[in-house]
Amino acid sequence: MKITEKNIARLHVGLTAPAVFTDDRLTGLCVTVTPRGKVRWLFRSQKKGTPVKTSIGPFPVIGYHEAYEAGLAISRDIFAGRTPEAAKARRTLSRKTLRPFVNQYLADNAASGAWQAATLKINTHSLEYLGGDIIDMAVADITAAVVRAQVEKIRDKWMQEIAGTVTNKFGTFPVVRPRQVGGKSSATRFISHMGVVLGLARAELGTDVMPYSADELVGNVKILTKRSLEAVVKNRAAAPYLQVPQLLSDMRSSGAIQPVHKCAVELAILNASRINEIVGGEWSEVDLDQGVWVVPAARMKGRTEYRQVHTLPLSPRSIEVLRELQSIAAAAGVQSQYIFDGALTAQGIAGKPISPSQVLKATIKKVPLRDADGAVVPVTMHGFRSTFKTWAEDTGKYKNSVSESQLDHAVGNKVQRAYDKSKRTALRHEMITDWSDFVTGAKAFESVIDDTFQSARAV
Repeated sequence: MKITEKNIARLHVGLTAPAVFTDDRLTGLCVTVTPRGKVRWLFRSQKKGTPVKTSIGPFPVIGYHEAYEAGLAISRDIFAGRTPEAAKARRTLSRKTLRPFVNQYLADNAASGAWQAATLKINTHSLEYLGGDIIDMAVADITAAVVRAQVEKIRDKWMQEIAGTVTNKFGTFPVVRPRQVGGKSSATRFISHMGVVLGLARAELGTDVMPYSADELVGNVKILTKRSLEAVVKNRAAAPYLQVPQLLSDMRSSGAIQPVHKCAVELAILNASRINEIVGGEWSEVDLDQGVWVVPAARMKGRTEYRQVHTLPLSPRSIEVLRELQSIAAAAGVQSQYIFDGALTAQGIAGKPISPSQVLKATIKKVPLRDADGAVVPVTMHGFRSTFKTWAEDTGKYKNSVSESQLDHAVGNKVQRAYDKSKRTALRHEMITDWSDFVTGAKAFESVIDDTFQSARAV
């Protein structure tokens, strides 16, 4: 039958002896009912062919939903091969809290002298007060999400009322003083100590009761401040690619821009490179005969251990610009290891490469991009990389991996990158030559994508 809390109260009507009623929704869950109306939940199973009855508890102290969950837990224990005794012992351990282990941890450090009195007070407050929601929770209910929520609560701070007294000429009076507790440093301290306490608990209670290790529970918790959580990710302003040919032409013909700065901007656009990687380049990295520019890992973006050498296949126009720079240096009598030596500009320092910010101020700021109404369109040097990526996607001719490789972006997940060692140099040379022809005005934009879709993307 379908047992509900409503019909349980009527099951004893007409009984002359105790009876057992089974629930249709969970095999094994049943209630024993006496003629006097006493009801008790049971779970019936078998052990090697012998019937086994496990008491869950009396009704109405334990309602149907609690009994159902308890019966489901017993079913899982049976499926896992646990004996009723072992399952009962496991459930007992699962209801234990972290408080005994917190007390043990604090007492051990105090007795060993590892912590002085002030440190012991701080760490006791960190665990017993700031972590009170967790240390009084059943260990079986502690998950990474629970720990993360507590850490975020500590990080965000809250007001605590401290009871005390104040004495004046009229006597001594009780007062309650508000005090702010928590914060980023408190959250960091809590994670450190909670990891140790969880380890102690798991070592004693066993992995059957606490399947997740301390590292799994607290290792991936990130402490982000409210300011970082509320920060808005802002993309660099990028020029629409259909307007780049005119912008580049205006800069090349401008008499207000120094030739070296013109070359720096053009090379950055032609190769979709970061401006600092261009202006910091050295002649030893460039092979004009082979048409390649090999940027060493030390000059690439990213953490040191992840940086790699980046090879730029040069388009014919890029080679022309580099030869133009050789001519400028020769005319100025400058012999330097740097392609963009400061001696080649009016504001630069001889023997050092020009600065990326100097290039921006000397080019785009002087010859801004304007829309049809004459308003200035915001543009950044880094935004030209986004412009290139959008152009590559809209042509419909190049795979994502090819354009991403040109941008020096990681392609695929960690496993895919471990197997895929291709630099896609030949494909990138074809792509970057097409891009070069487009931005210099040598070739109009071409796409294999539908014109209607294309016009919407190009604006």
